[in-house]
Amino acid sequence: MAPGILFHEPGTGLSSRNPTLDHVLDEELGDVWRELQPRDVLVFYQHQTNRNGQPWIPLKKEQFERAIGLPVGAAKLATADKIARDVAFFYAEKTRLESPQQAR
Repeated sequence: MAPGILFHEPGTGLSSRNPTLDHVLDEELGDVWRELQPRDVLVFYQHQTNRNGQPWIPLKKEQFERAIGLPVGAAKLATADKIARDVAFFYAEKTRLESPQQAR
């Protein structure tokens, strides 16, 4: 089977301290990741989480990595600051070496 790309756009991104239906819980994202096949790519939309000028992308990228069971720094990041500074895309390819246990 050819690899696929799953683009997950929940509205605002991963859950915050006060999640709404526009958020994805870490556990839900982990469930999606476990269903992917080797070589599939998960692309995840994340909207800016705060407005106080503090860095938000590294924290949300680490949350994404933890949610799918990857080591910190393993996921990739795509941004387009000239178009939308308040949006980031995190993505990762599922490898053949990962087992369902690693993604929990």
